[in-house]
Amino acid sequence: MPITPLSLAERLRRALGRPVELKVVRTSTTVLRRLPARGAMARVRVHEIFLDAPGNVLDAVVSWIQRPTDSNGHAIDRFVRERGDDIDACRRVPRLRSRGRHRDLRRILDELNQRYFANALRCEITFSRPTAASGRRVRSLQYGVFDPITRVVRIHPVLDLPWIPHFFVEYIVYHEMLHAALPVRADEDGKRRHHTAEFRALERRFLSYRDAVAWEKKSLPKILRAATRVPALPRHPLPRQLDFPFALTPVDTILPRAPR
Repeated sequence: MPITPLSLAERLRRALGRPVELKVVRTSTTVLRRLPARGAMARVRVHEIFLDAPGNVLDAVVSWIQRPTDSNGHAIDRFVRERGDDIDACRRVPRLRSRGRHRDLRRILDELNQRYFANALRCEITFSRPTAASGRRVRSLQYGVFDPITRVVRIHPVLDLPWIPHFFVEYIVYHEMLHAALPVRADEDGKRRHHTAEFRALERRFLSYRDAVAWEKKSLPKILRAATRVPALPRHPLPRQLDFPFALTPVDTILPRAPR
């Protein structure tokens, strides 16, 4: 029997112990997501396919929103795959922009995938939109981010500037690929750790790791200034199919090995 958005929101409220803002979406890019809280309000987005999911899948959804694990992630994975036709019915072709004026992120990702991951890592890549308002001083910058829902790596367009060393761009892409390869760990307090000791050890396997870290330390002020005036990128839409894995440990992931 289908569950209503109101009853699902109430179920989440009881599980989380806080008010819940629940939005049911019909899209191919958001299947299940917990957004940053707004005050005491938890914010959740769920695809409409979950409204008629069996009880065990709803249990997994509630559990995943509380705390992601491999167990509840695999249960959600299986259900999403079974309902793939329903997701495809509302799929809009994503506009991934991996080619800038000076760099092709797709080529970089493919080369790193072959060099470090034996071509086993599944993810997409695109330049993101500039996040800094033109002319506004920037004190910090997020070079890249990995979205575990769509498995898309987004790279800040400042890294398309020609004076940015290619090895530094590779390092940032490799760093985000590690996020795609490694599960997010939770410590004893339940806080999710993205940069674990294992992550840092694998990060240092990147051949130009020391050069990249040293160059960033020396060049950070220049990068931050450039981020306020990044030019618009040319339009190169590359439609590709996306996956929706929720499990923390991708079954077919091979962790990075030292290149020969």
